[in-house]
Amino acid sequence: MKHRRPFIVAAIASLAAAATAAPAQAQSEPAPAGESSTKIMLGLGAAYMPRYAGSDEYKGVALPVINVVTPWGGFIDSDEGIGYRRVFGEKFIASAALGYDPGRKDSNERLKPGSDKLKGMGEVKGAALLNLSLGYRITQNLTISAGASQPLSNRDRGRNYYAKVDATVLTMPKDSLAVAGSAHFGSADYNQSYFGVTANQSANSGFATYTPGSGLYALKAGITWTHRFDENWSLLAATEATRYMTKAGDSPIVKARTNYGTMAAVNYTF
Repeated sequence: MKHRRPFIVAAIASLAAAATAAPAQAQSEPAPAGESSTKIMLGLGAAYMPRYAGSDEYKGVALPVINVVTPWGGFIDSDEGIGYRRVFGEKFIASAALGYDPGRKDSNERLKPGSDKLKGMGEVKGAALLNLSLGYRITQNLTISAGASQPLSNRDRGRNYYAKVDATVLTMPKDSLAVAGSAHFGSADYNQSYFGVTANQSANSGFATYTPGSGLYALKAGITWTHRFDENWSLLAATEATRYMTKAGDSPIVKARTNYGTMAAVNYTF
């Protein structure tokens, strides 16, 4: 059975959603044909990641892990949230899910993105999201996908989109190695929320005003290694680099155009 990478709740969900620099987490695979039982993964790990998207400060957090895949298509997934996924003709994969973006604070936060360096910028409020995605499995080890996140609350946050390639490049009896690359785009509202500076924010924070407009804001590349001790216990380690492009990179609040994130977790599947 193909290994399923974890759903990282609590700390990593809060940080990664807005920081966009947490290690890459692949979408949970649909249950294999003939699978009759729900698969659950529980674990504990740690991550090291930026305080917010474009921050030059980093922090470590503990990571509780849970991943759920049901035989009827229901799932819990770190990228998409809680939802339903269906495979069409063994090639196309479509999903719809409810997720959450925790937003960003203008102070140092343990479980949410934010930094004292953003003092005066105010809060980007959290938002419930409708996450939609469509993927095409070119081969068993290569998938391309695209997705969109539409806010259901705090609609001023704006919409964001991605295009992604996932590939398993090494498969051994106890080890696997996967890589991923993605491009991330934001509506004018989204890019303004996370990278822009309004006149009022400028007056309160001292940052120069900045209006990024819509378009590409980041490119990401990640690698994930999984080691299976037996059919239940496994170790997962991942790292990811995020490069903020012109729309985001030219923002006065982006202190580092390249961010890195890394995590490791020990998991138990049953």
